[in-house]
Amino acid sequence: MSDRTIVVARRFRGPDTDTGPATANGGYFCGLVASVAPATTTIEIRARAGVPLERPLAVRIDRGTVEVLDDGALVARSSAERLAVHPPVPPPLDVALEASRRFEAHLDDGSVPHTFPECFVCGHRRAPGDGMRLFAGPLPGDGPGRGQVRVAGWRPDPAFLDEAGRLRPEFVWSALDCPGGWALPGPVNTGTLQAEIREPVDARHPLIVMGWRAPAPRPRAGSRRRYAGTAIFDAGGRLLALGAAIWVAPDALAAVR
Repeated sequence: MSDRTIVVARRFRGPDTDTGPATANGGYFCGLVASVAPATTTIEIRARAGVPLERPLAVRIDRGTVEVLDDGALVARSSAERLAVHPPVPPPLDVALEASRRFEAHLDDGSVPHTFPECFVCGHRRAPGDGMRLFAGPLPGDGPGRGQVRVAGWRPDPAFLDEAGRLRPEFVWSALDCPGGWALPGPVNTGTLQAEIREPVDARHPLIVMGWRAPAPRPRAGSRRRYAGTAIFDAGGRLLALGAAIWVAPDALAAVR
């Protein structure tokens, strides 16, 4: 039996294209599910078409496992699975800030357009305080193409902080989502996201956010799965939160590795 419902407002959308309805940002949605999941850090999104917006999704809790359903269809499930991920050493804050300025949407030539310009986390068409505007770009010296380590120097808008100036948990999950996707080749969608918040994220000061491609634990030819890690550091390089994700590529890109 459902204990409660979750509704994802349109503001928290991720993929939004002309060919289909907008769906929830994966990181934000996983953060909502984690907030009602007892002692779990991993959320698997099972909805192939994405998580719908603006309608109640039933939450079912059974023996510590949380399931989210849309009219009886399974949308997401919590898990005790642990994805191995090891954070790299972050660059200095000034290097991270320069990488953010090299984010695709900021390029003058438009050679690498942003696929989802209104994404809640990384959309450049979102106003400050409405979207998170977290722009993870390539390190100086790297080209603009995807499939690299991605870095952002980021100062969250006060709208995403609690009364103590800490980044609210659902927004920590959000920040641990998109930078990993930008580190992967080709378009991908969040499939499974794990977050470990090691200490409160004091967002009154600049942060360094990283995303990087992680090796597949069991490589398989033709697999649509892509693996990535993400991390949030303070300006001095101290690790505050760590993420691991399995992203899913469209069928047409299954052979891309």
